[in-house]
Amino acid sequence: MPTVEDLKKKTAEISDAVKNRVMNRENVEKMAQDLLQASHGSSDEVRKGQFRAMDSHDEIFKGVNDPEDFIISKSIDPEVSEFQKWQDDVLILSTLLSKTYPSQDVCNPRTLKTWKKGERRFSKFIKAMSDTSGSGQDWIPTLFSSQLIDVFHLEQRVEALFDAIDPMPSDPFKIPIVSSEGSIKIIAESTSDSASKITATTPGTSNITLETTKLGIRMVFSEELSEDSIIPIMPFLKRHLGKIMALGMEDAIINGDTSTTHMDTDVTSATDPRKAWNGLRAISWDVNAAGTTTALDVAGAQLALVHVRTIRGYLGKYGADPSNLVYITSPTGALQVMSITELVTLDKYGPNATILKGEVGRIDNVPVVISEKVRENLNGSGFYDSTSTDKTLLLCVFRPGFCVGTRRKMTLKTFTDIQTDQQILVGLMRKEFETYYPGEAVVSQAYDVPKNLTS
Repeated sequence: MPTVEDLKKKTAEISDAVKNRVMNRENVEKMAQDLLQASHGSSDEVRKGQFRAMDSHDEIFKGVNDPEDFIISKSIDPEVSEFQKWQDDVLILSTLLSKTYPSQDVCNPRTLKTWKKGERRFSKFIKAMSDTSGSGQDWIPTLFSSQLIDVFHLEQRVEALFDAIDPMPSDPFKIPIVSSEGSIKIIAESTSDSASKITATTPGTSNITLETTKLGIRMVFSEELSEDSIIPIMPFLKRHLGKIMALGMEDAIINGDTSTTHMDTDVTSATDPRKAWNGLRAISWDVNAAGTTTALDVAGAQLALVHVRTIRGYLGKYGADPSNLVYITSPTGALQVMSITELVTLDKYGPNATILKGEVGRIDNVPVVISEKVRENLNGSGFYDSTSTDKTLLLCVFRPGFCVGTRRKMTLKTFTDIQTDQQILVGLMRKEFETYYPGEAVVSQAYDVPKNLTS
């Protein structure tokens, strides 16, 4: 955009050209036309009380395929981040207060005091969203932003270790995989027109199927709930929702077992998330039972370097590259690992190291991650039986060997139970956990690890 000084300079050039007759008429007219266009463009200069050009509808949605992406995508613009945080608060409040409008799924967010406080501050975003919602329609929040999803992600330790297929394009969703690799051949030099063809090699292919399971949480509130009473606990509510959902996923990824009788005797309910799919422990035991050793009995000994390296060795070719591996253990298991002198602690990594969530150190450059969902009440055989409950375990996992599929991110629904005079808030998501290499040694474990440190 030309400045006023630029326009003055251009005007002087035209004036001098006319005065000194150094240009023909056509060139002078062209210069004048360019000047007029430039001066018209300058009318878009920012004036006090007007939005900047970047606040226009097109600029607000620049870089996103759909206005809804503007809500759910992470932004480095602090103003956009504040708008996303505000709209999450409005969505949660309107969902919880839906009893005010019993004929609707959610109450009208525009009636909330929280809306009115943010309406002026975020007017340009609200207007831009309203302009895309259809003729004559006013925008209201219906999706959680990346900020609330990030609360869920921040609580993730184990799930974040694996490939994410998000969103799954269908449910179920088949993923083609290479089940056996091809091989190269020695090729003889072609010395005649009838030279032999290059020997063909065809890698084996297969597929795995991701089929999600609906997971959810139910929270109960008093019918006397009001907007003023919710606002002070909003940060807690967001963290609580994120943490509970994340820990439930983590529990299922580690301890899941789809057998009719779960490997742990305290998992009996059909609605227990540990029945959603086969988790890391179950996959290790299944492969071990099929004849490929993936489970090490440490016979009640405290974890030592030899145990850690042994279970890595069980992974064979999948255990070769430390950047693809992770050890996962319980808090008490981590204390034992931390007593191994070969453990490199975080302070020794250097400034360029990438640190995983929950990581406490590395052994042979393989990260060690703590999860509270690695059980500390197992028996000497590596299972829960309610009798002997003083053992834990250590997992070694080939991270590229697994994926987490998401068909639906976390959503909220609510209803009023008139029989108990309570508001019920339900958080839902659709997830799947699967291995890319069924029957392969992509996870191993050391079990019969004492829960308590020994001298």
